[in-house]
Amino acid sequence: MTLVPGCCNSMDERTGWEHVVAGGSAGFGHDPWPLAERRGDTVRMTVDAEAQDSPAIELPATHLPGLLAAVEHDLLAFHDLAATWCATQLPEKAKELSDALARALVIDRPEEGGPSDSRRRNG
Repeated sequence: MTLVPGCCNSMDERTGWEHVVAGGSAGFGHDPWPLAERRGDTVRMTVDAEAQDSPAIELPATHLPGLLAAVEHDLLAFHDLAATWCATQLPEKAKELSDALARALVIDRPEEGGPSDSRRRNG
């Protein structure tokens, strides 16, 4: 089973997961209407909150922070690879492209257009 974001959801909205960690809920678009919510010690991710018989994924709430940190780590690693590629393939535009990618991924912007410092965010 997969929880797929609905339309009207983008990378910058992944911060909604912080509300779930704190004990709340977050919706991730519509058509379908994916929903993540904290229920005590469990996080429940419902594929379509509008459907009575929607499948759901449940996991211990203590696992969510580690999963979110892994996502941030992977995004930073992807940015590092892209920044290195930009520096070798398009050196005159490397900083501009690296900064634009950092904005699109909603990660801390790298300094001087080089690879990002993965210690800046979540670890």
